[in-house]
Amino acid sequence: MSEQVVERFVDRIDAVFLPVRNLKESLEWYQKVFGFGLRWSNERMAGLAIAPNCGFHLVQIPDFELSISTPLLILL
Repeated sequence: MSEQVVERFVDRIDAVFLPVRNLKESLEWYQKVFGFGLRWSNERMAGLAIAPNCGFHLVQIPDFELSISTPLLILL
């Protein structure tokens, strides 16, 4: 088997935002099912902790509809 050199396309992911229809219900679900800790929240967004330097954000978009063309990961 030959050794293959692969150049990394992404060095790091700075932020991940997940759209949700109901922020309160989604926060409760992610905390109950996965045990993620709440870092911060306001009336429209919340940050959840997966590990000390790893987390993601929930963004309330009441009329959000998931489609095949919806990007699931946003790199900033």
